[in-house]
Amino acid sequence: MTARIFFQFTLILLFKSTTGLGQEKDYLKNIREAGQFNLSLLSKTFYKEDLRLPISGISILDYRFDSSKIGYVDKGCPEAAYCRVVAATGWNETLQNYFQKNIQPGSPYSLLIVIRKFWMQEGLVDELTDKKVVQSEWMSKKNRGGVCKAGLDIFIRTGDQYQPLFKLDASFLHTYNYRAGRLDEWFFLPFDSVARRINGINLTETLTGKRKITLPEIQSFYSERQQLPVFKEPIRKGVFLRYEDFQNNKPMETVFRISRGKLTDELYTGEKKNETILAEFWGAYDGKDLYIRSGFNIFQAIRQQNSFEIFGAKHISNVHNDPAPGQLVRVNEMNVFLKILQMDMETGEFY
Repeated sequence: MTARIFFQFTLILLFKSTTGLGQEKDYLKNIREAGQFNLSLLSKTFYKEDLRLPISGISILDYRFDSSKIGYVDKGCPEAAYCRVVAATGWNETLQNYFQKNIQPGSPYSLLIVIRKFWMQEGLVDELTDKKVVQSEWMSKKNRGGVCKAGLDIFIRTGDQYQPLFKLDASFLHTYNYRAGRLDEWFFLPFDSVARRINGINLTETLTGKRKITLPEIQSFYSERQQLPVFKEPIRKGVFLRYEDFQNNKPMETVFRISRGKLTDELYTGEKKNETILAEFWGAYDGKDLYIRSGFNIFQAIRQQNSFEIFGAKHISNVHNDPAPGQLVRVNEMNVFLKILQMDMETGEFY
């Protein structure tokens, strides 16, 4: 009997979560007080030095909603808990140097890359599954590594005219340990992909018949996409059922409250006597702070230029010792591991 009671008590302890989500803490200080890591990239060149691209040069237009950083890092950041990752050189200098051995000066074509989004993030799990509860073995390393998410629009310039070539929207995964000294392993992956794709295209044939546009037209188009109604006036108080409602600053419910648990949060709408739990919603604004749903939780958000960031998570981790048949479950812990996430302003989701 004593052994049985001890076993039951042990399981209760092991199932107890150690997350602090149920408490009100200023998690956003990790963003506000972040240091800066300047990522040096000029020592790298394209790994296929003998490849000749059918272009005479490369230029970049950065139209990200937040152009102040390309991610965060917490390993190799001595001055703060987190550091913003900033390229030490501009986009044009970095990529012209990277492909310096690959361009052909005599080509009539040059490349224009418009960057819509570009974000480097630690961890692989959120890219490998969309589950909100993810099981992982105790001491597992499967969430090591990182991802670079890129949205690039590729144009070819001939003289003063530009023609669209293709779009690239993809996630690039790497299993290296995500730390300050190795971030270049992620940074160049999207541009490697662009180079390989261009190398297989006959530009003369592909561009025949395509619409020609000017640089001012391109600049006007990408500037306009950031002019969301929610940025033109104060955010209205209430619940936004969909991301489109937030973009248009049109909340559907005005009376609400947020209830926080150890692992999950709930949003109630209506007056106290007639409150109901709202099962599906995107976020809410209480007149002071913006809260956005991610996974099973609701996180306070902070604006970063024309985007938003949270110190949050996209899933709950169920960590266990992966027992063999007949063995005891000696470790079983539910937790939410937090990190800085930025919103993809095209979709309203976090990466």
